[in-house]
Amino acid sequence: MKKNLIAILMSFVMAAGSVGGTSVLAAETIPIQENIEGEPVSADTEDLEEDLSEQTGEDDSDLSEEPILVYEAADEAEESEDKEESEDVEESDDENEEINDREDTAESIEIPETVVDEEEAEDYAETEDTSSGTGSTNETDVIEEEIVSVMEKDAVTAGDVVESGSCGNNATWTLTGTDGNLTLTISGSGAMSDFSSSNAPWASKKEMISAVVVEDAVTSIGNNAFYNYDKLKSIEIGNGVTSIGSYAFYDCDSLESIETGEGAATIGGYAFYSCDKLGSAEIGENVTSIGGYAFYSCGSLSEMTIKGNVGETGSYVVSYANIKTLRIGKGVSELKEVFYGKDTLEEILVEEGNATYSSDEGVLYRGTTLLRYPQKRQGESYRVLDTTTEIAERAFNGCNGIERVVVPDSVETIGDSAFNNSDTLKGIEIGNGVTSIGSYAFYDCDSLESI
Repeated sequence: MKKNLIAILMSFVMAAGSVGGTSVLAAETIPIQENIEGEPVSADTEDLEEDLSEQTGEDDSDLSEEPILVYEAADEAEESEDKEESEDVEESDDENEEINDREDTAESIEIPETVVDEEEAEDYAETEDTSSGTGSTNETDVIEEEIVSVMEKDAVTAGDVVESGSCGNNATWTLTGTDGNLTLTISGSGAMSDFSSSNAPWASKKEMISAVVVEDAVTSIGNNAFYNYDKLKSIEIGNGVTSIGSYAFYDCDSLESIETGEGAATIGGYAFYSCDKLGSAEIGENVTSIGGYAFYSCGSLSEMTIKGNVGETGSYVVSYANIKTLRIGKGVSELKEVFYGKDTLEEILVEEGNATYSSDEGVLYRGTTLLRYPQKRQGESYRVLDTTTEIAERAFNGCNGIERVVVPDSVETIGDSAFNNSDTLKGIEIGNGVTSIGSYAFYDCDSLESI
């Protein structure tokens, strides 16, 4: 092929060439000879020049260099063919390499042991076979994510027991759910054991436990049982629980609400200490004792309900708790000042049917005695009920929102420090029935103008 191309190109150039670019020769006027092997036979240079001179009438000595250009053109054509063949080989190699990459990628993806169903295994294989592209990292990631999703779904729907054991003579514990969202259930019967702050049998999973359920047949929650469980959000305490141990839910920062249940009688000291997100607490009607610091520093505790007579309270039970609403159940006949005297209160509400306590516009009464006007109650003035005979000690102590109080004629006694430190109080109208005013009754009322 190369030999024939050279002969043709020589004929074309010799025919198309012109001296000085002024004339054109016919291709057939220059014969090209070939030898027996097809090689072009070199013509006598002088004869060629003579023939050209006769036809053009000009000296065309430069044509003697044209065969060199012909061979150079032929070489370029050959190189072009070789380059195309090389590119074809390279493309073929690239395709083979891409196929191998896809096979390697497919082999590297393992179907987890949890996917035991043959149809699911075929689905994964079909996903890999039919995916577009060359088995890229993105495709691998997608498939792996699908596998993880199936595994997680299986775990959630199965509801398998993660761990279990005993936590008392007849009490048992069980962890169910998935890591990061475990529920701890205390079942069986009788009392739980007491623990130190870190040796409860489920302590290794404390950062994953979000809920606790104590069933009705269990009679107590042990000391330190859930000490510093940051992820614990909810607890359900059965009606059979009579005792909540000291430090039981100490520093459970995510706990939002608690109900002690109907059977609880005692709440140990520091039981709910520094539960930062605890928004509400309901103290059951059978609770008679709450230990010191039980709700200390529960900064979000805005609502507390007391259903029974809490006759015994330790020190600082609700100190630094931001209680705004206090609810008193109908069965309460004795209530400690530690609860109704909180300086954060805005209202005190009493359940209908209570024979001892009542409330009027959020103001607490016990029989005919005005017991407590909430320090943060909204309103500039208040008229004491006409049935009232006594304003108790410290009844309006530290009330810095009120400006005027009207005391009716029915009131006979105003107790010690009754209006002490009420900075915003400007006027008090006292009825004709008052016969006794206690010590420091109006002490440190800086804005008081008239009585």
